[in-house]
Amino acid sequence: MRSETTPTLPGYRRWVYTIMDVPEIVLPDNSPYIELSYEMSHEIVHLWLDIASPLLYTQAVYNLGGDFLVNIAQDNSNLKSPDNTYWTDLRQQMQINNFVPGLINATNDEDTSAALLTPLGLQNLTLLDLQTLKTPWGRVYMGIAQSIGSMWGLS
Repeated sequence: MRSETTPTLPGYRRWVYTIMDVPEIVLPDNSPYIELSYEMSHEIVHLWLDIASPLLYTQAVYNLGGDFLVNIAQDNSNLKSPDNTYWTDLRQQMQINNFVPGLINATNDEDTSAALLTPLGLQNLTLLDLQTLKTPWGRVYMGIAQSIGSMWGLS
């Protein structure tokens, strides 16, 4: 599949079905969640990324849209199991609805001790950024955004 250098709604739709591997039965082509997640990501991904690299811009829009899709899509209770709980199961597997206020920096008890160095790029994450890190598509988006530099709100 040739990589697109301009994000489009039809391109995003194809990406959802082929790259994310979302079954069309759980997310029909006319689902409002496809357009909503695309539009949300298109609004957030900075246009300057398009100037730096149209290919990376397109992938950033699609990956952030995929992350939003996992967070907002609703199950269709009229479908047969397991399709009727596809999105609920996916969110549970990725712990999407679990609140994580930040990254673990240190922990210890009487016998053991451990600490993780928090990289500078993770020290100023917003709640949206922390939520985005929960899906593989959100992490790809964050990686693209951070690789370009600090002008994206990530340092």
